[in-house]
Amino acid sequence: QKREVIKMSSVSHIFLLLTSSLALRAQKPSPRTLDLTSNLLPDSLPDGDPMEFALPVFLEEPVSTYTSKEQPAVLSCRAAHASKVYFTCNEEVMKSANETEGTDPSSGSSYRQAVILVRRSQVMDILGEFSCQCVAASGQGKVASTLVTVDIAYLRKDFETPPYSTHIEVGSQAELRCHPPKGHPTPRVVAWLKNGVPIDTDTDKNFIISPTGHLLVQQANLNDTGNYSCVAANVVRQRTSNPALLSVYIPGSWGEWSEWSSCDVNCGRGVQERHRTCDSPAPVNGGPGCDGPAIQKKSCSRLCPAVDGAWSAWSPWSTCSTDCIHVRRRSCSKPAPTNGGRYCQGKDITSKNCTGGLCRPELSATQNLPVVVYTQEAPPPSSAASNPPAIHTSDLTLYIGLAVAFMVFILVVVVIIRLLQRKRTPHAGYNPAGYSDGAKKGLGYTPDLTNGVLQRGSPTVCYEYTYSDNNSNTSVKSGFIPPISLNTQQITDIRPLSEHFYEQPMRVFQPPPNQASSPVASLGRNSGSGSPAPVPATLGIPRCADLQQVAWTRVGEAGARINIPRSSVSLTVPQGAIEPGRSEEVWISVVGGDKLRPPLDPSQALITPVVIVGPLHLTAHLKKPVVVSIPHIGGQGLHEVQVLQCDRLEGGPAPWRCVAVSGQEDASSSTSVYVDSSMCQLVTERLAAFALVAQSANIVAAGRGSTTTTTTSSSGCSSLGSTDMSAAAAATSPAFRIPLHVKLSLSKLLDPPNTSNNDWRQLAERLGVNRYVTFFATQPSPTEAILNLWEARNRESTAVAGLVNTLRGMGRHDAAQILDQDTSWP
Repeated sequence: QKREVIKMSSVSHIFLLLTSSLALRAQKPSPRTLDLTSNLLPDSLPDGDPMEFALPVFLEEPVSTYTSKEQPAVLSCRAAHASKVYFTCNEEVMKSANETEGTDPSSGSSYRQAVILVRRSQVMDILGEFSCQCVAASGQGKVASTLVTVDIAYLRKDFETPPYSTHIEVGSQAELRCHPPKGHPTPRVVAWLKNGVPIDTDTDKNFIISPTGHLLVQQANLNDTGNYSCVAANVVRQRTSNPALLSVYIPGSWGEWSEWSSCDVNCGRGVQERHRTCDSPAPVNGGPGCDGPAIQKKSCSRLCPAVDGAWSAWSPWSTCSTDCIHVRRRSCSKPAPTNGGRYCQGKDITSKNCTGGLCRPELSATQNLPVVVYTQEAPPPSSAASNPPAIHTSDLTLYIGLAVAFMVFILVVVVIIRLLQRKRTPHAGYNPAGYSDGAKKGLGYTPDLTNGVLQRGSPTVCYEYTYSDNNSNTSVKSGFIPPISLNTQQITDIRPLSEHFYEQPMRVFQPPPNQASSPVASLGRNSGSGSPAPVPATLGIPRCADLQQVAWTRVGEAGARINIPRSSVSLTVPQGAIEPGRSEEVWISVVGGDKLRPPLDPSQALITPVVIVGPLHLTAHLKKPVVVSIPHIGGQGLHEVQVLQCDRLEGGPAPWRCVAVSGQEDASSSTSVYVDSSMCQLVTERLAAFALVAQSANIVAAGRGSTTTTTTSSSGCSSLGSTDMSAAAAATSPAFRIPLHVKLSLSKLLDPPNTSNNDWRQLAERLGVNRYVTFFATQPSPTEAILNLWEARNRESTAVAGLVNTLRGMGRHDAAQILDQDTSWP
């Protein structure tokens, strides 16, 4: 027990020693062993400045941020107990833009703060990631913050999908879609504006902004009509889209029928009418009117009373006749008997004896009746023997009539003979030396644009006038190169035709029937026996046009397709392009000679003939763009084709300007061009002169390895013939395969955007014209504009069936059903 007490006392002594030692250390802690980085602070701190005995503590660490072209990135760092605070970026010490000192109000500790600015050029100079960290130093050492990055931020101007104008009925739902522009960091839709004022979805429950940024109108009313804009933003800036017009309309509805009017005649068969007006309600904001007639008519009849006839007054007595009688008359016409009335009673003529006048009493009879006595005196025998019988007056008139008829017959025969002779006479035109008309029909041309060696079946080229090319070492004079057989030899002094393109005017003829070549309809004058129809002077065609290559017709609201005979040059005027009640003589022509040739750089070449579409004043009255189809010789894969336009055709140098480039959309341009392997389709809102130009290097690259059949008109420019259909098929094919009412029905289905994205944009993508959605979006109906271009490009008989399959492939069976139910297209 004593041992246990001694043992307990020793343990207590050791515990007291340890407690005193700890208390002594608490009173005077060692600066070298003090750590203030823990979450728990010690009971007491050493005397002096904490920068000498403690490591720095970060009160604010930098965070990752972005820099832009206009605004630098700002990195800020604040640390307590630090003698120095600075930044290092990509292992390089950065110069601080601002350094401050202060006291933290929450802890009372002193701190140092450093701020640096990182500009866009500094980030671009680093190939990898631009990373920075903050370093705080004290007497105990250095402490580094977490690593942060600085990236370049941007926001494009053009929205991926801007809101589009729409026209909806009151009470229906609407969706305005908006996809922000491309940017970094990824932007999002932050607001919608109505007439420039932000939409508050908390107060106006009729609007909903979806998580994807689209604006939904639950139940449209007239007050919702306005201009709507989408606002997208990221950390650097925000963008506002172009306004889209949301038009809410009220369709018209008929009022009650009025009472039937009274019969419009007093007797007999007449008409009754009743009326109604489209005012219950009347159309508002361009809403559709009422369907059906505003007037109804029905027949009516009224019984007419019978009117008995009455005699008119007696006429004056006639002259006394040879039988000593004169008469007077009256008629049952005051009034005449109508509607079953009785005829006048009594005689309508009376007579009595008279004297004087022509009265011859010896001829009168005893009774009061007219007596006519015929007498004839025989001529003396001497007069009958001495004088020949005279011609009777009636016989003379007959002879004169026969003579006049004979002269008219002779004149008609002469006129018919002259017309037949003129029709059989060949048309006056250019005939190359050494070739007859029959030879002209038998020659052909199938050039290889990359080969300088003429082969079997090579063309016979006739230059129409002396032409010297300063850029070429080949000059042809006297207009004609005779045909040369090249079965066993090659001609090496003839340069490739690809070096000339359209620099030298040439006429190329079809090969003889024994050579293999496909028949093509080419530009040019009629090749048949008949002469072309004369061009009316009222058309106002400029003098530079080739009158042998002109086509015209009168076009109204129904539209038309105008083809130059035996060529692929055509003009499609869509239905509804000309306002109702107006008709114009519309024409298309190829330019002859070099009168309207555009000035080109040495590196450029014409790939189409110059084509004029008129009349030019019709541009101001067009409601829809027209489609001009022109063949080209560029081949497949041709790109960056420039469309040159000239609005002044006469009176000084022609001012040509570039209005469109293939593959480069411009929403402000009135012309768009689509180029395939052989045709150029111009969708334009202006009537003018057009020519298509490409770089010579692009033409050679596109045409290498391809064979193209060409012809040349008198315009001096080679042009491609039609390979899609024969001339007979073109003459019998309808102008439009889809009627206007069917196009309007399809437009109502495909013009509005939907959540499945199978609207007119996908139709443009399926038809291969999605590069021109900006141009189509500017049209009143994008779907109708796409279908007008599709009709100009597709003339085969199976085109509509292919379009139906395209719509079904899009999942638009409702649109395909409209085409299936319509039987007006072939």
